[in-house]
Amino acid sequence: MVDFGIKFGLALMSLPAASPRKIRLGDLELDLQTGELCRNGDRLILQGQPFQVLAVLLERPGELVTREELKKRLWPSDTFVDFDHSLNKAVNRLREALGDSADAPNYVETIPRRGYRFIGSLEHSAQPRLIGFPERTPELITPEPIKRQRGIATRSWKIATLVGSVLLAASGLVLFRDYRRPASSLSLSALQVMPLTTLPGEEISPTFSPDGSQVAFGWNGETHGLGFDLYVMVIGSDKPLRLTNHPAPALSAAWSPDGRSIALRRVDLNTKNGGIFLVSALGGPERKLASTNDQLILQAEISWSPDGARLAFADHAESTDVLSSQLFVLSLETLERKQVETGCSHVYDTAFSPNGAMLAYACGLDVGQSSLNLTELGTSRQQQLFSGPLWIGGLTWSRDGQRIVFSAASSGDLWQVRITGNASAEKIGTVHDSLSPTINSHGDRLAYVESRANINAWRVELGGGKAHSYALAPSTRQQFHPVISPDGKRVAFVSNRSGTFNIWVCDRDGGNLQQLTSFADAVTGSPQWSPDGKQIAFDSRIAGEPNVYVVDANGGIPRKLETWTRLNSLPSWSHDGRWIYFASGLDISSLTIWRTGSTGGKASQLTKTPSLKPIESPDGQYLYFARHTTNKVRLWRARPDGSDEKMLEAIPPLSDAHQWWPSGSGIYFWIHTMDKPEVDFLDLRTSQIRRIYVPHTLPTPWLAGLSVSPDGKWLVYSRVDERFQDLMLVNNFR
Repeated sequence: MVDFGIKFGLALMSLPAASPRKIRLGDLELDLQTGELCRNGDRLILQGQPFQVLAVLLERPGELVTREELKKRLWPSDTFVDFDHSLNKAVNRLREALGDSADAPNYVETIPRRGYRFIGSLEHSAQPRLIGFPERTPELITPEPIKRQRGIATRSWKIATLVGSVLLAASGLVLFRDYRRPASSLSLSALQVMPLTTLPGEEISPTFSPDGSQVAFGWNGETHGLGFDLYVMVIGSDKPLRLTNHPAPALSAAWSPDGRSIALRRVDLNTKNGGIFLVSALGGPERKLASTNDQLILQAEISWSPDGARLAFADHAESTDVLSSQLFVLSLETLERKQVETGCSHVYDTAFSPNGAMLAYACGLDVGQSSLNLTELGTSRQQQLFSGPLWIGGLTWSRDGQRIVFSAASSGDLWQVRITGNASAEKIGTVHDSLSPTINSHGDRLAYVESRANINAWRVELGGGKAHSYALAPSTRQQFHPVISPDGKRVAFVSNRSGTFNIWVCDRDGGNLQQLTSFADAVTGSPQWSPDGKQIAFDSRIAGEPNVYVVDANGGIPRKLETWTRLNSLPSWSHDGRWIYFASGLDISSLTIWRTGSTGGKASQLTKTPSLKPIESPDGQYLYFARHTTNKVRLWRARPDGSDEKMLEAIPPLSDAHQWWPSGSGIYFWIHTMDKPEVDFLDLRTSQIRRIYVPHTLPTPWLAGLSVSPDGKWLVYSRVDERFQDLMLVNNFR
């Protein structure tokens, strides 16, 4: 594949000689020399294939540019690439940068099966604009401890990565809020951001070789998305070398300080291939070093000590429940595994300092909150650098050991914090959609995973013969948790198609799309219809912590539901509309079910054992809810007042707490057998289970949800239609 820098230069040279350096595209300004796109002072680096596509389209504004032309311009004849996938990916990224839509384009119009056309207005910028950063950016703050009512003190909080992810998206409990306090932002003007990989499929967990000339990573492109294996690639080439042949749902890698080996942490729940392994950087058989108790671990990052003697990782301790994970160090000489005391009940990411004296680690706190901590291995002294309303998506040390760079998974921004002095976080330029950052040992290169997903709500017709499905009001962004109205005429769902996650509604065929809430800077979710279909209850963290709100189904001003409790989420209505049920608790492991009047009032607690997602049966006889037991999710029921609790033994363990829906005579639920999902139905009258629907694609992890029409003729769920994960490289990083 032609080097990125060469292709970028060719794209620039292809423009007419008289082309100005800067072009105005409506309210946008494009710098053709730097590839910078600016709107109202906000700057985005638009490089690589998205920029090349735009450059070609701007050569002939208003004219059709065929897909074949773009192929010839972007990929030379001797290039081996999945052209359709790569071009679609580049155009989607370009549209995201422009704030454009494929359905109602303002800039790039799709000519079906033929190509694309630039339709935006163009004007040359007479005076170059000064492009800078906003004076104020969000700062991560340490929140005051939250205490329960009746004087119950806060305690060590537990949260599992998988279950936490459920509530990150499905319950709307994660955000970067602007606290209107100053924080510094590091300019990217001196940095070069470019693609490190452009492979089909997904790449994860990069790690540099000691000399910085190679990168190892996980890739699922050769398994057609069925699992990740370990690969190594010389930076600047496009031909990765496969080192393992055991595809797994997740993995992470760490290159040895001497450059000879790569440590591999493989997460695999279904086979004996999981654990920690050692493999030569040149290829060859792998050697297993230790088994792991993976269970719900997804962020399985592993770190190699600078002296090459130890590996650090997070794992479940055998003596603890599934909602707890701890920090461990493995001796490579004795293969002895020791737990490191942290005072945190959920450690999920870690990295050795450059001198090996300290371990940095991420600690899960409240739902959607985490902290960045340090432990001195010699003294066991603990230090919390900061905590705040984010979920850390990977961390790495600077070469001098004075800073830690990390990703905020909720927004994808990169941040850094110093380990001494004022530990306020600093945002690094305008990097977005980032995960798993890593810095090479020389300290001048940073790599990260650029991760985005296209998630849509899908409608499935269940009437007779083969089930027919189609996307409901599709977009290029993310939308999930669809819920059918009681009369079966409308669907409510969560979408970020407007830029932030909010509540939307549409007709059952996807028409008459309407945004009901406009909570900026706050993820909002978990919509549920009132029995008369006139109102929708939902949760949002717009006030800094999760609360339940109610809004008119045809639009209006949402009102907060006053309950005399705090940290409330996952609301639902009783069958007669008198009550609203919800979950309340300090964290995922302490959520219990409560209820209050539909207009608010002092809430009463219904369950004492941790439970979530309460939904009443259509006849009002039972209240169903999900409960975690060991590493499984089971469905339970009780009377609406909380009495007579009973687990539904007939329904097998579920993948998460959102994959079921009660109907008049039974319960619909997702079930996964050998990674083949299907929707089944439990008839409560006969205790028989029958298959309802087998999708062609796996439902969205954590976000699948499920809602069935009152007549049982159609259902809705969410799925990932396309996921983008590539490795990006930042040169001249300091």
